[in-house]
Amino acid sequence: MAGSLSAEICRRKRFPRRNGNLQREDSSLKKKFKIDVDCAVCAAKLEEAIRRVKGVEECQVNFLTQKMMLRTTDEGFDEVLAEVLRTAKRVEPDAVIYTD
Repeated sequence: MAGSLSAEICRRKRFPRRNGNLQREDSSLKKKFKIDVDCAVCAAKLEEAIRRVKGVEECQVNFLTQKMMLRTTDEGFDEVLAEVLRTAKRVEPDAVIYTD
């Protein structure tokens, strides 16, 4: 009985569509970027500053994997990304976010 209940729950879940490293969830857009950050403290400062950018819903910077996950509102993703890049340069001039 419990096995069938969990299978039913799995069927009801809606999993976000994936398009490469781009993922859509309802009205937000989630994307992963490769980054180059020198230290864990720099990564934490970068993450905190990017979270404050208007239009950013969530940001996670992982120093060990050198990756950043960014979730933004669906409208104006390019403008939000441009502001994130400007903020990153202002906070950590040596940090690089690869957008390709």
